[in-house]
Amino acid sequence: MVTEPRSGKLEFVAPGEFMIDGEAFFVSEETRILGGHHACPAEDGVDDDGFGIVECDLESLEAATQSGTDVHARAEVLETGNAESITEYDNDSHQQPEEPVDEGATGGGEEYVVGELEYIAPGEYMIDGTAFFVSEDTVIIGGVNACAGGVQDPDTGDVACDFDRFDATLANGTTIMAEVEIADGMAESITEF
Repeated sequence: MVTEPRSGKLEFVAPGEFMIDGEAFFVSEETRILGGHHACPAEDGVDDDGFGIVECDLESLEAATQSGTDVHARAEVLETGNAESITEYDNDSHQQPEEPVDEGATGGGEEYVVGELEYIAPGEYMIDGTAFFVSEDTVIIGGVNACAGGVQDPDTGDVACDFDRFDATLANGTTIMAEVEIADGMAESITEF
């Protein structure tokens, strides 16, 4: 059961522990973190109400709160003291809501990021501070370092790369440059170049 949501300036207490208005709480692997403003900044990283829509990781959130920048967030905290979700918001253009945020709402479009992929965890990568998830449904086109020597599509010349092979290549430290199309924190396509 979620206690009263907390909104305000997010303060770093210790690794995996934050505080809003003097009330501390913990972040677990199950905590959903949405940034987009100061944490995991991205162009069009907030919705029309000023709430972050970019899936973010704990390390990026901790770095943002320790950078000297004021990070404002709404935390849904369980009775156990663990946060169920943390959603950053733009304090300048946003009034704190009376009702909880509908997490099922779409974030308002797609985003493209280009650069070197960084491996965070299985199925979770980052480019230039923008973290995102990859699923079995993500269309992955490789052929340079990922799935090198793979079979080309006779019509397009593309080399399709399955998720497991791509993930293993990135996890091994192989440098992969790519363009990624992201919608609501999930990669729709990854194209290596």
